[in-house]
Amino acid sequence: MVIAGTVGTGGNAQGGAIFSLGDTLANCSAGGNICASGGTATFTISNSIAANSTGTTTDVVSHTSYADASVYVPNATTQTGTVTLGTLPAPLHGGLVDVMIPPLGSSAIDAGGTGPCAVSTDQRGVSRPQGAACDIGAAENDSLFSNGFEATPAPALVQCSGMNKHTDSLIETFVGPTLSMDWTQQGNGGAVTLSHGISLASGTTTFPFITSATPIIPAAGDFSVRWSARYTNFANQGTGTLVLSNGLPANGANDDVALRSASAWQDSGGFIVRARTTASTYNSVFTENPAQNNPHDIEYCWIGSQSSIKVWVDGTRQLQAPNTGLTRPTSLWFGNPVVAGGTAWSSFKLDHVYVRSVSP
Repeated sequence: MVIAGTVGTGGNAQGGAIFSLGDTLANCSAGGNICASGGTATFTISNSIAANSTGTTTDVVSHTSYADASVYVPNATTQTGTVTLGTLPAPLHGGLVDVMIPPLGSSAIDAGGTGPCAVSTDQRGVSRPQGAACDIGAAENDSLFSNGFEATPAPALVQCSGMNKHTDSLIETFVGPTLSMDWTQQGNGGAVTLSHGISLASGTTTFPFITSATPIIPAAGDFSVRWSARYTNFANQGTGTLVLSNGLPANGANDDVALRSASAWQDSGGFIVRARTTASTYNSVFTENPAQNNPHDIEYCWIGSQSSIKVWVDGTRQLQAPNTGLTRPTSLWFGNPVVAGGTAWSSFKLDHVYVRSVSP
């Protein structure tokens, strides 16, 4: 459960986030709570977070929990220090409660230790664990990037409305050791490494270029393409972690931008997500300059029933525009087909690609 923002003041009042004369709680989050005077009960909390609160207590916080050392008396397994939580309200994923989901990079993620989770679901009903181990606190991080690149990625969630009854057209996690038959690889003298994600790099004048072997996007109906990737360096020569295209450029030839519907790209101009909104307009919808080499979760949706396209970046919708007059993409590619100069390329790791569709 989540307890946040409670206040207890005045006289001999006893209270705060929780007032108890002895109990045990598991997988909870308590933060920003105030008690004007301390209690004397012993209170045991496991796999939980207690932070940003005030008061003096003799509570005990056990196994892989985070606490304010000035408030709680940690035991040998307690982790103390700064812990990052999301703010209320957080988006509701399958539940009817507000929770503070630990964001990307939070030390609460996968901190629950080995073995079975104390509880099998979080406060919203999301199954635990979503990563290598249970998160501590009331909410499990169920995003595609709970710890960067997971050995077993969480199931993709379609963020666009109108895609509730979708089917899986492609679930690609690049587990290795070789690419599946869905892809065609042009190594071009660079390095292609598969191991729970695909890494592309090059020190030559060419860069790996990988394309969908067949038109992978359904020819009719609504669809979603969602991918997660992270650049590993910031260089002048650009590459794409994924490009949605109407047809494919030839290896060794210049990429025809007019064929593109959407892309995630990094070059000397930083990290840019672009999308086509008219036959002649292909503009950025998200920019990170200078590039931070952070992981990004990107989704492009074509919703014919709403006559629109939508682009989401890291859980936020960055674009909703009419798809009237737009050509539907058919294919996917990543890397760069072009022979370029002698400077460094922007290398990256593509964690996974999901294509979802709804039959017309």
